[in-house]
Amino acid sequence: MNVWTKSDDKALLKAIEAGESALDTAGVLQREPMLVVARASELGLFEYEDGSEEWVEVMSMALSGIPMQDVIARCSASENRMPYELLDAMRSGPDLRAEFELARGLGITVPNADCVADLTWLIAQPRSLHERIASAAKAVADRFDWLTPAVLRAELLGLTPAEGSLRWTGAKAGLSASPGSPRAARACGKGRAGSAPGTSRKSSAGRGRKPKIRNRWAYANYLKSKKKAQRSWALTS
Repeated sequence: MNVWTKSDDKALLKAIEAGESALDTAGVLQREPMLVVARASELGLFEYEDGSEEWVEVMSMALSGIPMQDVIARCSASENRMPYELLDAMRSGPDLRAEFELARGLGITVPNADCVADLTWLIAQPRSLHERIASAAKAVADRFDWLTPAVLRAELLGLTPAEGSLRWTGAKAGLSASPGSPRAARACGKGRAGSAPGTSRKSSAGRGRKPKIRNRWAYANYLKSKKKAQRSWALTS
């Protein structure tokens, strides 16, 4: 939910004034933490652009549990801003600067705070894989429009589909499969062994079809009428 009401904005400003962090405020407002930070920027409390150095500083501090009012004071160059050493001591979570620096350097889109876990996984990889990470990011960017941490991780692990395999080659919805297609072969395989594909099994001409028996009383009447017909035939012959 991206729509903010006046009451939401009032609650956000009240939480900032009370010294709450973006994580705590997000829990109270039932919002995504990065949306809380973005809304504070939209209200004119401070400014940053996605993918910029300011974005790295804002998100790395806000998502690590530093109170929002201190993050705003730091990023708006306020005279009352606290030294970085004190801000670092106020973190309730890990410092995420390296994760957001990686995202900025490779042009990774971070849509929400849950994606930070994938950035942490990428950061934790050995230095020998750093070139592979950059190559994987380029491959994803060439193939997709949206480079996210989860997609980059899947690319690095070889979990993404090979080039060209995304093309749909199956039959169109509502239409029968073309002859010789795998779907048609499976359909033929489900038929009775020995019957020709595409033809229905007809009843033998040498035997009459039995009437459908719905219950035991109908079955008993059927047997009586059958015996009566046999006796009549025997008397007339």
